[in-house]
Amino acid sequence: EGMHHSALSAAAIALDDPQETPALIDWAFVPGSRQRDPAHPGRMPVSGGNLANVITSVMDRDGLGNEGAPGYCLWGQSLQPAADLLEDNPKYRARSLYREFPNYRQYYHACWRWNCLDAVTPPIGDSGSTCYWGLVNPSAPALLRAFRIYGDAELARLAWQALGRKLDSVHGSIYEADPEALRRDVARVVSGPEPPLESRFLDGWGLAILQAPQRAFGRALWLYFGRNTGHGHLDRLNLGLYAENLDLLPDFGYPEYASGRPRDLAWCRNNASHNVVTVDDAAQRDSYTGHLLAFQPEGKARVVDASSDGIYPNCTTYRRTAWLIDADERRSYVLDVVRVRGGSKHTLSWHGPPGEVTTTGLVLQPQAQGTFAGPEVAREAEAAEWRTKAGWSFLFNVARAANPPEEFTVDYRAEDSRGRIAAGREPHLRLHNLTPLQEVALADGEPPQNRAGAPKSIRFVLATRKGENLDSAFVTLLEPYDRVPFITRARRLPVLEAAPGTNPVAVEVTLADGRVDTVVSCEAPGRVRLAGGLELEGAYGFLSRRDGTVEYAKLMEGTLLAWDDFRLTAARAAYTGTITRVLADDPNDQQLELSAPLPEGQAGRTLIVKNDGEQDAAYTLAAPPRGRRVSLGAISLVRGYVDPNDHAKGFRYNVSPGDAYKVPTYTSIDRAAGTKPKE
Repeated sequence: EGMHHSALSAAAIALDDPQETPALIDWAFVPGSRQRDPAHPGRMPVSGGNLANVITSVMDRDGLGNEGAPGYCLWGQSLQPAADLLEDNPKYRARSLYREFPNYRQYYHACWRWNCLDAVTPPIGDSGSTCYWGLVNPSAPALLRAFRIYGDAELARLAWQALGRKLDSVHGSIYEADPEALRRDVARVVSGPEPPLESRFLDGWGLAILQAPQRAFGRALWLYFGRNTGHGHLDRLNLGLYAENLDLLPDFGYPEYASGRPRDLAWCRNNASHNVVTVDDAAQRDSYTGHLLAFQPEGKARVVDASSDGIYPNCTTYRRTAWLIDADERRSYVLDVVRVRGGSKHTLSWHGPPGEVTTTGLVLQPQAQGTFAGPEVAREAEAAEWRTKAGWSFLFNVARAANPPEEFTVDYRAEDSRGRIAAGREPHLRLHNLTPLQEVALADGEPPQNRAGAPKSIRFVLATRKGENLDSAFVTLLEPYDRVPFITRARRLPVLEAAPGTNPVAVEVTLADGRVDTVVSCEAPGRVRLAGGLELEGAYGFLSRRDGTVEYAKLMEGTLLAWDDFRLTAARAAYTGTITRVLADDPNDQQLELSAPLPEGQAGRTLIVKNDGEQDAAYTLAAPPRGRRVSLGAISLVRGYVDPNDHAKGFRYNVSPGDAYKVPTYTSIDRAAGTKPKE
């Protein structure tokens, strides 16, 4: 979108006619479509430019088009020439993309919000390449232009980062009275130390990012739950990890050719090449969005929880809960729980970085021929129904172990395919399996080979469970480390008591320095009691102890976390109620009125609304609540026009009066840092 709108705007302004110019500019925004003309084959008359519909009803509230790939979804980038032409013209000022459409403003912000470590954009869908490290952003001049219009500090910082963290080339026009004013404005934003890294989510597009705050030793975990169509891949609930200055769960990125050939569709764009669970050897269904169930980024134990029920029609549950937990200032580990119900075969696929792969606890038998699809299935063989299958024939050099032990490890020693490993470093990623399986297999997969720096192959781990009406909880711990592992053991803890519907997963992690962590994830809040004495009344709990003394604890969406004589409590698991009014007149301050007031201290918390499900409805509270009113900042509540052909009928909203909401609580204590319980 955008190129023909730019051409039309340029022609209209060049015409410079007091009647025709504004009429042509207005026509660019008028609802319309292309229609075939039966009387003139090849001609497609256009009834209106449809620009208002595109920005308001098709672009999401994060400012991104309906495509599941960075770059392709940056429709704002192709609209920018039209935006600038209209903004710069002194005569015809009635229409403005910058000032008229909240979603257009968010396009600029999406490009810092989806970045990890302020350094790399996840190569989701048709974007980037395997192990690539770089950003997908508008140009620095475009960001500076938006900064001057909106005054948003984040855009100045992103432009400064794009310019190598230098101000030399920041200036206004030579025709301005003070061309250096822009440099001074940007300098005020970026002066001083850079702020800590923060976690965030883009619920309109479908991406959640957890980050440790330390810039010197960056760690970031991302979970994608957005659309798998329109240059997207069949990668719903895919997981990515940046640590040790590498992409340790590298998405393959753009396929070799956007040709629709089997190698592109059945492999690079299919679920087999992503870190997801495949059900019954089938490809995922096309889908617009999953749903964010929890996002708790505070402190040393962060968690994101998302679901995509319906991505497989025979599954009632398809859900992923991922934790990013700090071991110290330099290192973190990931605890991943994937729950799937339905079907008769579940296969969780993992692939780490290119390099040497070793295992402990497994006796693997090499498969003499064939592929992961079977000894009799040749490499890249096409079944008649290949478009609906997972793509297993693209995995070769297979070795299998039947009925493996519940605990085993797979260790990737990363090789330097992108020049990112410093002298003296030896990055690894170690996978700790904590799931009972019927089979585990290792196999090679080939990333797209026409991308500079792409590895020749990457080793995959394929963990499979089988059974009728299968109910699986895949539990995996991911340990990024340099040379020496920092985790001594990870094990599942027996659950002695669990309230109905909680379905808890509990893991104990012993670190090499003597610290012992207990992590509990439930599907719903409730009472849970574990072997070893830990009790939880809630959805998520984390407790870290050393020499019998609790060092750190965090309780999320719960009222009690207890061990021995230690108790961490909260008055309620969540603030709940219904939406009573949608107040969306101010594009910079979108508000909801709730059925009950929220207490102080809720700014930055996550508000989750149970809407009609067409799009997801999770929001970050942008400011302290004002009685029953909460602000979502400039993230639009508008989903589109009531009538795309008659904008006078008003807007459709993503939430409605009567919709239920919750704001989950959390409380934590860090005794090692000497802090009191924090809510």
